[in-house]
Parts: sequence; structure tokens; C-alpha cells
Amino acid sequence: MVIKRNRYAEDLRRKALLKYKFKKVVREVIMNSQWLDENYEDQKISANVKKNIALMMRTKRRVGILTIYEKSLIRTPHHLRTISDRSKLCILFAGLRCFLCIPPKLRARVVPVIKYMSANPGRTIIRQGDEPHIIFFIVAGEIGMLKQSDRKVKLNSNYKFKLIVFPKFKSNCEISFGPGDCIGDIEIIEDRPRDYSYVATSQCELLVLVDNDFNSILKPYMQKVWNDKKAALKALDYFDFLSEDQILKACKLCTLKQYKPLDTIYSHDRGKLTNVHFVLSGQCLILQCLNMKVIVKNGKKGYELVDTLDGEFLNMNSNNSINKREVKSPSMFAALNAIHDNEKESSGYVVRPSVR
Repeated sequence: MVIKRNRYAEDLRRKALLKYKFKKVVREVIMNSQWLDENYEDQKISANVKKNIALMMRTKRRVGILTIYEKSLIRTPHHLRTISDRSKLCILFAGLRCFLCIPPKLRARVVPVIKYMSANPGRTIIRQGDEPHIIFFIVAGEIGMLKQSDRKVKLNSNYKFKLIVFPKFKSNCEISFGPGDCIGDIEIIEDRPRDYSYVATSQCELLVLVDNDFNSILKPYMQKVWNDKKAALKALDYFDFLSEDQILKACKLCTLKQYKPLDTIYSHDRGKLTNVHFVLSGQCLILQCLNMKVIVKNGKKGYELVDTLDGEFLNMNSNNSINKREVKSPSMFAALNAIHDNEKESSGYVVRPSVR
């Protein structure tokens, strides 16, 4: 039996390929319509001429951190990038908060394999129970971490009970992640299914890394940091009551920092009030700087506390500052030197640190 050749087979194959490419382009445009149209604004023209001119002259609103050129550069295949493009990407990634803790050599190796992704509000980034294959670096936007619980319903049919399980999310977000955070890395490091679901709460810009590239580039470094965090938490008696799940969550939120001798951990006007510091090794002092006025009465020296406004500092090196009652102390050394210098003075203003 002779099979008759289809003379139009090549044309049909070519049309199917073009149709597939067109659908792929349409899907990409729909998924990334937000950043493609970031320079577009709905300017409604009215009868008010001044208002129309103000709308036309107004600076275009920029959504997110990355520009269209930077996004297109990240999306360009690595073999098509020039040497100049690759150096620009290395400089760009060095300035992103999500890569500040990664060594420069590892950061340069990530550039060829990382991908860009845009997520609209309400989109599920990671679903609870799935196998971990991707990690996400948040460049812009916020992502909420939700815990999924099962809601069971029993149906009675001919005296036979059937059990149906409906997945249901908790209404409140347990943790909110923002720019500079990384999600999805814990499950790959611990080799376990996804413990939580992550949903975008605002327009997000993400950098995506698949598990094979993560295992070969970043996993050895991040595994060491992760083990150090777990060892630090377990070394403190304060966290003996924590469960394994709570330890994993605490390791996700905490950071390890090292300070040199005489470094300031935080001062009265610097640092975040939401951070709590636990000392793993070494010693630290709590200093309180007070503005004191030296008063001499009947040949006896006395001190009086002077109220100052927030944001005023002490500087003992300037006579004008002393006369104006604006003494500025940029560091602990200036405060200590001010005490010794003012012991010789009969009047003036001094900063006296108290050790608690």
C-alpha cells in the first residue's frame, strides 16, 4: 500500500509554528502588561485649558524600581547579550537590596540564569503543599504569607458517609515580605514541600531562579548561613520553648551581624524600633547621653539636667555651640572627651553618658 504524500504538510507545520509563537507572545504581553504600559496614563482632556496643560506637563509616574530597558535587558537571552550588557546587569544586581548579602562572585554567576517576572495583586506565587522548584527575589512590591487549612464536609447518601476536603486560606496574613526578601529558599534547603502559600498583595517585580541553578550556585553559601542561624537560635536558652516550625520561621526572619569593638549597634536616633538584638558572643554596653549644665553655687559645683529637642546633638569642640546651648556629640568618644574637658570648666554644657 502506497501512502500518498501530503504536499501541504510543510505549510501546515509552518502555520502551526507561527500560531504557537503568536499565542506565546500574547500570553507574555498579558502577563507583563503592567510594566509594558507603565508610562501610559489616562489623561482625560476637559474644557479647562490650564488643567489640560498641567496634565500634559506632569512627570510620568514610574511603577516599581526597574525601568523598561532594565527589564528587557534581564529578559534578553544571555547568549545574545553583549559584554556591555552583561556588565550593566552586574552593576544593576549589585545595587538591588535582595542581592546585598550575596558575595559578588556568586552574584555574577547568577546573572546569566536569572529571569524576570511581574505579578499582579492577588496572584498566588507559591502554593502550599507543592514541591519546591523555584525561588523568588522580591525587587518591588509586597507578598503575604498565608497558612492553608483543610475544611472537611461529610455528605450522607444512603447511609454511606463521604468525606470531602476543601482547601481554605486563613483570612489574615502571617508575615508580609517586601523588597530585599527572598521566598521559597527554605523548602529547597530543607528538602521539604511548601509549608505556606505566598500571594502578591500589590504589584510585584520578582527575579526568579530555578532549583538546578540555585543548587549549583547559591545553595552552598545560603545553606551555611541557614545552619549558622539555626545553631545560634538553639544555642540560646531563651528559645528552648520554640517548636521546630517556629525555629524555621524565626530563622527566616532573623539576620546575623558582626560588630567590631566600639561599633555602635544603634543610637537614640538611629536603628529600627522593631528589631531585637540577642548577643551571641562578646559584650556590649548601653550608654545614655544626657545634656548637663554645670552650675557653681557658693564655691560648690553642681549639675542640672537640660531639656533639648529631638534631633539636637552635642558638640564640645565649638564655643559657639556652647553659647547657643547646642552641643553636638557625633560619637561616644566625643561624649567621653567632653566630660574630661568640662571638669576643668566652671560653667558650660556637658554631655555625661551613663552606663546601665
